[in-house]
Amino acid sequence: MTKYWLCITNEENWRVIKRRRVWGVPKRHENTIKRVKKGDKCLIYLIQEKIGEEIKESRVTGAYEV
Repeated sequence: MTKYWLCITNEENWRVIKRRRVWGVPKRHENTIKRVKKGDKCLIYLIQEKIGEEIKESRVTGAYEV
């Protein structure tokens, strides 16, 4: 059964995800990451950030299949 995972990140890390097609997490999330299986879907959720004078709203910006 396909599971959906919400991968929460920021604009800077989103650029890395797109370029390298990898999402890194801190060691404290190791047990959660081990539960992600082939065929699961990862939804990339960007947090709200202020970049310069612009406020970037939070949003789902990408979806990847493992």
